[in-house]
Amino acid sequence: MAFFSDLGKKVSLTAQEVAKQAKESAEISKQESLIAEERRKINVVYQQIGTLYYELHADTYEESFESLVNQIKDCEARIAQCLEQIDRVKGLKKCPQCGSEITFSAKFCNSCGYRMDDEPSLELNSSNAVKCANCGCELNEGSAFCENCGAPVKSAQETPKEVCAEESLTVICKNCGENVGTSAFCPNCGMKIE
Repeated sequence: MAFFSDLGKKVSLTAQEVAKQAKESAEISKQESLIAEERRKINVVYQQIGTLYYELHADTYEESFESLVNQIKDCEARIAQCLEQIDRVKGLKKCPQCGSEITFSAKFCNSCGYRMDDEPSLELNSSNAVKCANCGCELNEGSAFCENCGAPVKSAQETPKEVCAEESLTVICKNCGENVGTSAFCPNCGMKIE
C-alpha cells in the first residue's frame, strides 16, 4: 500500500508542479503582451513626435534631420504626381483658388467661379448632361457656377420650361467669333457683348 501512497504523492506533486509552471507561463505571456502593447503605444507617440517636428520644421530642420526630411519631401512629391495622374484619368483638375475638382475643359470653376486662364483643356461629352441656361455648356451635377461662362447655375425650379424666341438668337462675339447666345460676356474670351 505504501507503494500506491508514494505513487499518489508523486503524481500529485507532479500535477502541482505542472499547474505552477502553467500559471507562471500564463503570467509571463500576459506580461509580455502588456509590454508589446506599451511598445506599440510608444511607437505611435514616436510617429506623432516625428510628424509634429516635420510640420513645424520642414523648412528649418537641424542638419542631422536633412536626409529624413528630404525622404518625406520626395514621397510627398510622388504622392502629388500620383494624385494628379488619377485626376487626369478621371478628366479632372483642381481649381487653383478653392481646390474643387472640375473638368479639364472648364473655363470657370463651378464652385467659386474662378476663371481658368491658360489651363489645359480636355473635351468631355455626355448625352444626358444638364446644360447651362446661359451658354449651353454641359454642367456637372451640383455645380454652383458654369465651368464655361462662369454664370451662376439656376436650379430646375428657376429655369424656365420654354425658351422664348429672343433667347434662342445666335449672337457671335466680335472679338473671337464664339457663339455667345444671350451672354453678357463672351464665355471664350471674356469680352463684353454689346
